[in-house]
Amino acid sequence: MAADSLPFMLFFLNNLTHFFLVSSAQHRAFQPFVFMNLSTGSSVSADKSLCNPAEAQLAVNVYLTLSFLTKGNISGNIGIITPYNSQRIELSSQFQDALGSRRRDAVEISTVDGFQGREKNAIIVSLVRAHGKGVGFLKDLRRMNVALTRARHYLCVIGHEATLAVNTEWEKLIGRAKKTGAFIDIQDPTGDLLQLQVKKE
Repeated sequence: MAADSLPFMLFFLNNLTHFFLVSSAQHRAFQPFVFMNLSTGSSVSADKSLCNPAEAQLAVNVYLTLSFLTKGNISGNIGIITPYNSQRIELSSQFQDALGSRRRDAVEISTVDGFQGREKNAIIVSLVRAHGKGVGFLKDLRRMNVALTRARHYLCVIGHEATLAVNTEWEKLIGRAKKTGAFIDIQDPTGDLLQLQVKKE
């Protein structure tokens, strides 16, 4: 099984272990793998790259909620990954606003290429592209593999289903999330994640 193949990535997701101190039965947004479909965010051009401020808001919300659930034990062992450098800058800005001087010690924010070869207990992936044409280099299976196989216990993928589903590989991943109860619709990126319900096919 090739390490840059979709079957390998699905095998990896199936073998994520439950995160310490978090019951996925009680908190469905924090089962080992979840795809959060943010319907209200839009990608915008910035410095020859793309960013999605709403996805960055949701990433901050996921982090703060996970930190609350783990009584702060996640701090320092969580990574935020995005394919786009402008989104990395946007994420860094929003996390700085939320965490202040604690930001650098609490969370590592990087592009997909910058995170290659390393792991964290929890990973949040911001895919950025929404309400645009095509998926750009998100169709690169190698980058997809790097982004989705950095987590030891918890992987949260934030994306826009309608945009990503035009690509066969992302469509398969989203389909897998729906079939396993890991697909969650999000309208408000700042809403209460503990009240979310999982939609299952």
